Amino acid sequence: ESQEVAQLGTWVLDFKTGKTTHSKEFYKILEREEKDFDIPVSEQLLFFHPDDRALVSESFMNVIQVQKGYQFEARLLMPDGRVKNIFTIGRCSGDENGFPIRLLGTVQDITERKKAERKLENSIGELRKANAELDKFVYSVSHDLRAPLSSMLGVIEISEDDTTDEIMLSHLSMLKNNIKKLDGFISDILDY
Repeated sequence: ESQEVAQLGTWVLDFKTGKTTHSKEFYKILEREEKDFDIPVSEQLLFFHPDDRALVSESFMNVIQVQKGYQFEARLLMPDGRVKNIFTIGRCSGDENGFPIRLLGTVQDITERKKAERKLENSIGELRKANAELDKFVYSVSHDLRAPLSSMLGVIEISEDDTTDEIMLSHLSMLKNNIKKLDGFISDILDY
């Protein structure tokens, strides 16, 4: 029951007998029956996605030769053509002379996790795109709006120096204050 809850299947290959045993959950994850494994192990490699077969083969051969553990993610081809993602861990045990006795491992269905990861990656991509657009907006606001305001302030200051007319100075002062308010508003938008 714990294997079912964890969506985790187990298997053991006994090198002395050449027999492989699988748990009920193993068959459930692979959506196959016990008779489907009455074929050589090399043919069972065809259960995996073509792009993952070399990784699977290398992992099994390496674990038998080195007699250490392995772990990897791979894609399985379901009988109806769907693809499942699995995470598998295994190890090989040997006798005192270093000859392999048995190979055992687990297989866990991680299809839903991989879908969630892809969804998260898509969301991150969309956020990056939105952030790039926001950066363009900030650049535009900063340069295209603030630069003319700075130019107008410069012209107003020159005009203030060139006139003594009180009405003109009052109008220039109002313009200057409104430009500073607008510049402050733009600054607030940029900060936000």
